[in-house]
Amino acid sequence: MSNLNLAVQTQLESLQTQMGMSIEDVADIVKRTGLTRQNDIRWMLQREYGIKHEEAQMLVSVLFESHLKVAI
Repeated sequence: MSNLNLAVQTQLESLQTQMGMSIEDVADIVKRTGLTRQNDIRWMLQREYGIKHEEAQMLVSVLFESHLKVAI
């Protein structure tokens, strides 16, 4: 695993702890909102869960790039 992947994984784990939910839980919430644009999802995560812009952006990127894809 590269240092970049390790850094993203560490940040993701920290964010999941901070939010009190897993990445799968976040993906389910996003799917239920009906939001499909990355900026809209990022804004919702920032507003509803109080996470920073950079954290929300990373989380949205992970959701869109992973096997937990949010329906676009």
